[in-house]
Amino acid sequence: MPWVPMSFLVPLIAVLVSAAFAAVAIAWRSDRCAAGPMTALFSCTGGWGFLELMAAMESDPSRAMFWLRWVSLPALLLGPITVALLAAMLPSLKPRLRQTIRWGYAFAMTGGIVAGMLPHSIESVVRTAWGGWMPDYGEFMTLLIPFGFVLPLGSAWLAIRSAPSGKPSVDSDSEHRTRRRETLSARGLSVVVAISLTAAFLTEFVFPILAIPAPRLGAVCIASAAALMWLGVLYASDDLSVTSNGLARAMLAKLQDAVVLIQLDGTIVSANPRFEEMTGHPWEILGGACLADWVDLSAETLCAGFEDREVTLRAAQNTDCPLSMSSTLTRDPGGGVTGAVIVFRDLSEIESLRRSLLSSGRLAAIGELAAGIAHEVNNPVAFVRSDLNLLARRLHEISGYVDGAAKLDSTEAIFSRGVQRIKHAREATDYVAQVVGDVRGFAHLGGRGQGGSEPVSLLEVAIRLAALQRGNEVELVMRRAECNERIQYGQELKQILLSLLRTLIDSAESGARVEVSMGASAEALQVEISADPVAGAPDALVSRFEAASAAAESTEESEVELAIAVGLVAELGGAIRVAAADAGRVEVQFELPLFPGEDE
Repeated sequence: MPWVPMSFLVPLIAVLVSAAFAAVAIAWRSDRCAAGPMTALFSCTGGWGFLELMAAMESDPSRAMFWLRWVSLPALLLGPITVALLAAMLPSLKPRLRQTIRWGYAFAMTGGIVAGMLPHSIESVVRTAWGGWMPDYGEFMTLLIPFGFVLPLGSAWLAIRSAPSGKPSVDSDSEHRTRRRETLSARGLSVVVAISLTAAFLTEFVFPILAIPAPRLGAVCIASAAALMWLGVLYASDDLSVTSNGLARAMLAKLQDAVVLIQLDGTIVSANPRFEEMTGHPWEILGGACLADWVDLSAETLCAGFEDREVTLRAAQNTDCPLSMSSTLTRDPGGGVTGAVIVFRDLSEIESLRRSLLSSGRLAAIGELAAGIAHEVNNPVAFVRSDLNLLARRLHEISGYVDGAAKLDSTEAIFSRGVQRIKHAREATDYVAQVVGDVRGFAHLGGRGQGGSEPVSLLEVAIRLAALQRGNEVELVMRRAECNERIQYGQELKQILLSLLRTLIDSAESGARVEVSMGASAEALQVEISADPVAGAPDALVSRFEAASAAAESTEESEVELAIAVGLVAELGGAIRVAAADAGRVEVQFELPLFPGEDE
């Protein structure tokens, strides 16, 4: 039968066009205010075409009538959706159309649902030579459909009347261009709406009433017109990459630097998405604002042209972002300055690196001063220890003298307390002397060719110094220490041991136990450190070691210290392994060649 291909082709085209451009509208939904109404519009035309396709597939007239009755719902919804599209593309009309949109949706939903459920909204259907079914509308549909088409046509006429004239008055050039664009958009959009809805009104309503057989082109006509209009919107806004401006915009969107175009008065004309990320504000706030309000520089300074000037950008939530800014002047064909292109480079990482370097510099300075400080502390401690020893001997002599004389009841208690206090003072000064000696030994740079260092002695000193970090909160125990060889990389081993011990002690829970053991084979020095249990997930601590092994960038001092230790192990030709055991236990094992470089 000749009508079968046409009955499927027309609604199928409407469905395909609607589906394709609904996907395009969704892709731009976050960037364009018109994308939401466009998505709804294509959804309605797609639903309209689908219902007509289902009706065309029916051979039973009653089933075809069922599908055609529901076509009125998406057809009527196109009215308020079109008005919403006008309001989105022409912001000046939005306040006047807001109430119209609400009443339009209420009318379309009510009328469409009633028409779909009312049995006699369509009295009968007739096959036509063009294909499909031609409906015979009942009285309700005859009155309902014209109102659905009047709403968008009336709004289009309102858009033409309300659009700015575009005539220059006291407005600036940019305001004049904006008004002219809005005027052209209003007229073009209104023409497209009028033509597409008129064609749909004729084929879907007038021709069936006059019993004129014709293809039902309403859905495909509106979908095609909306698609052309949407392509025009994207082309004019440079959002299509097929245009030269669109390609430039796409490239700017990929830059890690922020690029801003300003006028001579500092007004922001355009900016890439990176600038929105830096400020934390959407384009609706940034567009038309003065850049001088964000960087504390006057418009004259911004348009003076300069290279790499450090500024502070005031971002959202009262946060400051350190930036490097460059300014390049823009000129018209006659050579006059029209504005400037400002390029911002984020200096947050550089500032973090500076803080790390400053902290490392302070630690290095303290390390250099440690030997001098230890020497200065060691001298008075030595005098105090000498005096305490002398006082202890004299106290013993005095005690013997008192015993030969008349003894008082409190004499024995006084001498007992004195001896006990001197004992405690001597123990405290011995401990201070030991800590000073340990610090001085770690601060001593030394050098190769001086007989080497004993690994066990270095481990003992490292344990004593690491124990100062958290005191009695964490128990630090040396299980085994065996190595009779002397090594030439004592300074490196000092740093490795202390850094690993500090990391595990810092990661351990209160009351945890950190155990250390050292051994040696014929060729390698082996050290094992374990913490049980660690605070948090053991895998997190393992990940920190893996990041340090991969030389991951970090700004935290503890992570820098860990990365240096892991790097020293690799530099000496050793290997380090970290594993998370059961019940929160983490084990760190590393081995170093006893005589690195001998095989080379």
